[in-house]
Amino acid sequence: MSEKDYVIRDLVIEKKDAVVNMHDFYRMAQKWFYDHGYEFLEKFYGEKLTDEAEFKKDAHLKWRSFKKIDDYTKFQFKMDIIFQDFKKVKDKEDRYTYKGTVRLFINAYLQKDYEEIWEANFLARFIRELYDKIVVSDKFMRYKREFSDEVYDFLGNAKAFLKMER
Repeated sequence: MSEKDYVIRDLVIEKKDAVVNMHDFYRMAQKWFYDHGYEFLEKFYGEKLTDEAEFKKDAHLKWRSFKKIDDYTKFQFKMDIIFQDFKKVKDKEDRYTYKGTVRLFINAYLQKDYEEIWEANFLARFIRELYDKIVVSDKFMRYKREFSDEVYDFLGNAKAFLKMER
């Protein structure tokens, strides 16, 4: 089994009474991932009506993206987005948007030996561990810093788009 080194684990960002153009948010995120060399996948999209009288709905999205760094390492970025009690409203430009609570759940990690080449037996796994800890530990520290910078850059863009303070 490949090894995961978490850069960000279980980060939750929330904004109540957010006004979101979901289509524009999706486009902004997708463009950011493609511009930074990530493969972008929407693994799940589900929505349900929570209040028929006011046409409020909940939506849940699962986004997964990754970027291969070399033949041994890749960046994995997992984000779940939950829109809660969203109601369709018009914004200042007379366009339809949604207003409600937004929560982003983020996990980001380096995945080592993602093709599981070094999983053949105990000796191979042991050699891989030694190699990771002794020979290339500086490289992985550099990768972690680079990936952390990229994740926080994305979060900065997402927060600016959603007008979040923290």
